[in-house]
Order: sequence, then C-alpha cells, then structure tokens
Amino acid sequence: MNKALLKRLEVIEQTHKDLDAVDKPRLFRIGVFEASRKGKLKYVIDAFGNKLEGMDYDAGITITENFMPLFDKKYRFVSMRGGRAGMKTDTTGLVLLLMSYYTPLRILCFREVQNSIKQSVYATLKKMIEKLGLESFFEDSTENEIRGKNGSIFMFKGLRDQTVENVKSFSDVDVCWGEEARALTERSLQVLIPTVVRNEGARFFFTWNPQQDSDAVYQRYVLNKSDRVCDIWVNFQHNPWFIDAIDEERQEDKNRLPVEQYEWIWEGKVLPALVGSVYFNEVSLAVEQNRITRVSVDPLKAVHQVWDLGMADNTAIILVQTHLSEVRIVGYIENRGKNIAWYNEQIREWGRQNHVTSWGTAYLPHDGAHRDMSGNTPEHYMKAFGWKTAIMPPSNPDVGIRAARMMFPNVWIDRDCGKLIECLKRYRYKENPDGSLSTVVHDIFSHGADAFRYLALEREKLTDTQKQKYTGQPLRRNHTVFR
Repeated sequence: MNKALLKRLEVIEQTHKDLDAVDKPRLFRIGVFEASRKGKLKYVIDAFGNKLEGMDYDAGITITENFMPLFDKKYRFVSMRGGRAGMKTDTTGLVLLLMSYYTPLRILCFREVQNSIKQSVYATLKKMIEKLGLESFFEDSTENEIRGKNGSIFMFKGLRDQTVENVKSFSDVDVCWGEEARALTERSLQVLIPTVVRNEGARFFFTWNPQQDSDAVYQRYVLNKSDRVCDIWVNFQHNPWFIDAIDEERQEDKNRLPVEQYEWIWEGKVLPALVGSVYFNEVSLAVEQNRITRVSVDPLKAVHQVWDLGMADNTAIILVQTHLSEVRIVGYIENRGKNIAWYNEQIREWGRQNHVTSWGTAYLPHDGAHRDMSGNTPEHYMKAFGWKTAIMPPSNPDVGIRAARMMFPNVWIDRDCGKLIECLKRYRYKENPDGSLSTVVHDIFSHGADAFRYLALEREKLTDTQKQKYTGQPLRRNHTVFR
C-alpha cells in the first residue's frame, strides 16, 4: 500500500472519529452538592439538569444546588451575585459549555467595556474546555471566538462600543452572559435586551458582585423581580471547595479593611458609596444613622435654592431648609439642555406639590453673572421671575469638599432625592497611574456634588425664616413671554 493511500485512509478514519464524537456525544455526569462549606453530594444530573440514577459523577465536574435555576428555562433572567470564591463564573462557564456541547447554541459573552479579549471570560472557558476534555470538539476556535463542531459559538463583545445597528446582529443569540454585570449601564441593557428577546427562548445570565443598589442590573433583577427572574446570592459560605489558603486571605481582609468594604468584597453586600469616592465615609455614616430618609418640608421655614449651572451639560439645583445646626435637603432638580424658564417652572411646581409658603434665596455660582448672547445673565432671568438671588464667588473644589465633609454630620436628605444621593455616592478623584489621586472627576455625578459643596460654602448664610412671596410675574423680552 503506497504512502498516499495510507495517508488518505488515516484522514478518513479520523473523519469518522470526529463524526462519531459529534453523533455520539459523551454523557457527562454532574455532581450536585449542598451549598455550604461542608456541602455533601445530593444527586447527579446530566447537562440539561435532569437527575440521573446513581451517585457516581465525573471527577471535578460539580456544581452546588443553588445554581440549578441555570437549567430551568422558565427563568429568562438569572442573576448570580456575591463576593469572592462564590464560583459564579466557573459554574456558568461549565454549564454553558456542556449545553453547547449537546445543542448548537449561539452564546454572547459581554461586558460593558472590553478593550481586549483578555478582559473577557475567554481564558476561563478555554481552561474549562481542557478540564472537560473537549479540546477536539472545540478545536476550530479562533483567538476571538470559541466554536464547536456542532455549530455552537461563543462570541465576546463590549457593549459600550456597540451601536444600535451593530446590536441587531445579536438577534439570533440563544444565551447572553453578562460578566462583571455591575458595570452594565441601563442604556446598554435597553439596547441589547429588546433585540435578543425576539429570539423565542433566549436567556440572560449575569455574574457579578454588586457595588451600589443603583446598579442597573440590581435595579432590574434584584429589587424588581418577576416570575421570569431568578436572583441567586452566592458567597464563599456556599462553596464546599473553599480552600484554607483563600480563607486566610479572607481573614486578613476582615481584620484590615473597613466593615463595609470587607462585606462587599467577600459577602457581596452593596456599598453605601463607591469605594474611593470623595464622601465614602460621610455617606456610609449617613446611611448607618438613617439620615437618608423621608424629610418633609417645614412650612414655617424658608426653602433656599443652591444651583450648579450647566451650559453644555447638566444643571443641578438643591432645595434646602435649615433648622439650628441641621441642613435638610428636601428636594433636588437636575436636567440638561433646559433654559432658566423651564427650571423656574419646575421649582414652582415642586413648591406647589410640597405646600411651600416661604422661599429664601437662590444661590447661583459665579457664572450666574455671565451674559448670554442676548446680553442677559441667569441672575437677571431669576430676578425677573421674582426670586431673590445671590452670586457665589469662585471657589477651590478642595475647599468646598472640606466644608462639605464638616457639614455632612448635620445633613439630612430626603430619600426621593435619588439623583443627588447617587452623585454623592459616586463623586470621586481621578487616579494617577502610580495610585495617587489628583483632581475630582467631571462626569454625570459631579454636577449634584458641586451643588452640594456650594451649599456647604454658603451654609452660614442660609436662614430659617427668610420669607419671600413668589410674584409669578412673567419676563417679557422681544415680545416673548417666559414663564
């Protein structure tokens, strides 16, 4: 037999082996354990979650019982949240690989930001493929995709870089896996989910450690659950394979870190404020002392306004009353692209709804005295609408931050001021490459925080009983009436 014929026979034989591997897939037996540090084997399942007879399972192919909703198709959205060593990523990767081994699936693995494939779960899945012994089944994978011989495919994307048109290409996806889901924005979810749900039976898995209760996924799938949602809270306490070396690291963190930070890292509890934020300690104490609560307007005291004017970005207005040493923030308005007349109407309406009978001063930043193209200033418009105004002098942000920290122990904030609370939780410094801090970050959270530090600088000027009746007179200019 010549060498060419022998080579051809070898190729044919290998092809038959490959076909057999596809046509007769290996039966995996998955051991399901109790979700505890001393968890015992409870039963054995196949890759579809069906219980099998006997208690023998493939070595190392295990999950804990609290992850069983991954197999239950009645849950379109499965949130798996918690701290370190909760097995969220490994378990999700294992389940999806086994599902895709038996059934052709298109799986989108996504994050909010993914600058390279190294930031994805690609490496985790490749290691899991080796553990399962499925290298030959997934041998057609590339550097950016994992492909199975039955047509299954894992794709890896960052949502922030996707346009609405690009997302339409995901309409035939069967499973979306959002890793590090705390960073996902509401905008990204609003673009992705309506596109994918058109595929009947499509599902969404989220693995993450929540940071704030305002995180988009937390709002959607922890606070506002439905019959289609399963929220799994899993931590090291639920891990039967939690080793001593990692437990030593946990104990060290418990001894050296603030309680809130330890509980976030290891127990998956939301933080009172962003780690490293300017007012982390102050917001944490306010939450602990229940000073973010229902704060009603006192009809006997004046309501003052403290503004941060936005020209090309957001304008923020804090509505505040004082009583002795207390600073009571009773309202908050923020928007962008609106003129002074619009904000005037919003304040008027807020005052009507809250039965305000006494108005104090409207404090405007120094750019409140800057003229617009018509030659008028924001202060001019406010006075024309009947408000008493004061222009605040320019100030150094660090001076305002120090004043705000001193004021914070006496601050009470109405819980409906959600945007302001979020600004104070997330107001932060820029971090240099060497880890040192520089200036505060100017982003969507800085406007409310700027108004707050202006409030701190003007605190001593705010009086309890300054009364001013709103005249309601319209401003007339060039035959146009502004209200």
